[in-house]
Amino acid sequence: MMKIYPEELVTTYTTDYQFDPAVAQLNGGGYVVVWTSRNQDGSGDGIYMQRFDASGLPVGPESRVNATTSGSQVEADVVGLSDGSYVVVWTDQSGIDGSSYGVYMQRYSAAGLALGTQQKVNTFTTNDQGQPSVAGYAGGYIVTWYSNGQDGSGYGVYAQRYDNAGNPVLTNGVNEFRVNTTTSGNQYEPDVAAFSDGRFVVVWRSDNQDGSSAGVYAQRYNADGTTAGGEFRVNSTTANAQYETKVAALGGGGFVVVWRSDSQDGSSAGVYAQVYDSNGAAVGGEFRVNETTAGGQYQPDVEALDGGGFAVTWRNDNYDVSGTGSYQDVYVREYAANGTALTGQVKVNTPTDSQTSQYEPAIANLGSGNYVVVWRSDEQDGSLSGVYQQLFGDAAELPRQANPELGDFTGTVTFGENLVNATPQLIDAAVSVTDIDSANFDGGRVEIFYTQFGSAEDQLGVRNQGSGVAQIGVSGNTVTYNYGGGAVAIGTISGGTNGSMLTVTFNANATVDGVEALIQNLTYASTASSPQASRTVSLRVHDGDGGVSNAGSVVINVTREEDGAARTYGEEQVNTYTASNQEWPSAARLNDGSYVVVWQSYAQDGNVEGIYAQRFANNGEAIGPEVQVNTLTGGQQSWPQIAALSNGGYVVVWQDDNGNDGNGWGVYGQRYSADGAAQGGQFLINTFVSGNQYHDGVTAYAGGFAVVWSSTGNAGGSSHDIYVQRFDNDGNRVLTTGVNEARVSTIPGAAGAQ
Repeated sequence: MMKIYPEELVTTYTTDYQFDPAVAQLNGGGYVVVWTSRNQDGSGDGIYMQRFDASGLPVGPESRVNATTSGSQVEADVVGLSDGSYVVVWTDQSGIDGSSYGVYMQRYSAAGLALGTQQKVNTFTTNDQGQPSVAGYAGGYIVTWYSNGQDGSGYGVYAQRYDNAGNPVLTNGVNEFRVNTTTSGNQYEPDVAAFSDGRFVVVWRSDNQDGSSAGVYAQRYNADGTTAGGEFRVNSTTANAQYETKVAALGGGGFVVVWRSDSQDGSSAGVYAQVYDSNGAAVGGEFRVNETTAGGQYQPDVEALDGGGFAVTWRNDNYDVSGTGSYQDVYVREYAANGTALTGQVKVNTPTDSQTSQYEPAIANLGSGNYVVVWRSDEQDGSLSGVYQQLFGDAAELPRQANPELGDFTGTVTFGENLVNATPQLIDAAVSVTDIDSANFDGGRVEIFYTQFGSAEDQLGVRNQGSGVAQIGVSGNTVTYNYGGGAVAIGTISGGTNGSMLTVTFNANATVDGVEALIQNLTYASTASSPQASRTVSLRVHDGDGGVSNAGSVVINVTREEDGAARTYGEEQVNTYTASNQEWPSAARLNDGSYVVVWQSYAQDGNVEGIYAQRFANNGEAIGPEVQVNTLTGGQQSWPQIAALSNGGYVVVWQDDNGNDGNGWGVYGQRYSADGAAQGGQFLINTFVSGNQYHDGVTAYAGGFAVVWSSTGNAGGSSHDIYVQRFDNDGNRVLTTGVNEARVSTIPGAAGAQ
């Protein structure tokens, strides 16, 4: 067993916590890692994933799995299916299943594209369902989980089978089915392993069943879902507690179970295992996996390897057995199919800082004796915790070129809203790239993608500098670069709009210089009038020999600004008279660029409310004093509205509440010339005066204007209807459908209010 390549950071987004990883081999080659990330989706914890090729190089960007982001989504597991697709399962804690926690899944194609939307797994939704595990077999897969209260006594273990298309498969005539036979107490922490022929085995923790605090139990199943024998206890030693159990199906038809056992090895905890043959008979006895017994060893995972053997990984709390290193480390050990150790324990993680901790390991087979271990590491990625990986095996079978290296794509940039609305802005003009072993970028690419808060408002692009020497040019989706002999095409752009990843795929003309110039000209723009405050973009460079850079990340903040034209001056008071209240303003721009503001003012005209106006030049300077619009001052005049006329003048309309029209409320108007001179006196708009006419509005058109209002009783009803009266610019009434004031609402007021 040998380490291949240095340990590497899996996660691109590194803020806060990334933890609890799971990993699975993909049938078409490569593998996928899933984990939980805190606050990356904007609400608690979320599930993220990253695909890798067989040599451990990332394929595409990391992406969010859960569609629902409210609350938290945790406890992810993943499996590769026989058709090359894969499935991620997790616990949703947002209550979207109508109760509390629920189990959900999302299927993906071999290319990493989501197949449909997230899907609820559990049928029974009362109380909590969680701790899902998933395993695949030829043509389908099975999900297990715990369910609280469903078996009549605390937690129980349940399962549901599916075909590769995600359709539920009945088991003994039902969808989800109970796994544990014993229901007293709690049965939980399930794990499942499946054989290619459809057989499967489920293991779980059961409290107080073996006469002590906790024990490990298992149930075998035939390919048709019928049980193969009864449930059985796995651990021989029952003192104290045995739990944190995992299971792997071995190549010869048998299986191996691993678990944590407290105090059995003479210290706080150790990792133990038991091998079974294809008939479910124990092969030898249980055996200790960890060589070091001081401190504690726990959080085991197990994976079958090619050739029938298996490997176990676990967490070791012993400040490194060599006397130097981390307080908590991850170890791995390989075994033959019968449980004979092939190696001693080997430390997986590289860091030796005693302040760091590595734990929560998971393992996946990569074929031909190769495998990958992933784990959580605290404070190593510059934040609180991240997910790391280490490959083991033969580097000749998993070849890699030296990776390109990014420089300086980091930190935070802040733009004003109006700036990114108007023009795409450079993200990082100082970013650099080097590639020590390859000048070949033919078939390589640049990817820039969102790792947090990307949405449809966000636009990525490439700046078109021109065709000069050392300049990037853009024409359609073609990118050019001038090396000194004229611009040549170096790549093709795809994506980048509406929150999508931007990819530039290179041809044989691309070199390090051209690629560096390209990434220095990557841009961001926003289409939003109220943009979200922050998003994180990550950049990755692939060369033409298969090398991939580590991802750099930049936080892009957008400061919200007032939409439209920038303010020329500060705010200014319109009204001169300031006693009591001035309110309900309305304004109109006149043909010469000047404008008029009208409003109602309390007690200024000697009564309750009156209508006033102030003219302004186009630079905002007042023209003359404010003037009273209404001639009749008894009672209240309110609801002023104004419209600019096509002849350069304007008209003001308002509601009179003093009965000046001979009855209740009425609508009045006053016309003005372009220089603010009143044209005639105020005039009554409505001809029907019974009841009330109120809530007026006015608009102008070429040669005239129209006034609308609400009227009570005009149509013979007892409620309200909308009426309109048209006028020419001289104030003469114009017929509408053969009448003066015409009803706009088609349903009479007696049927309701308009």
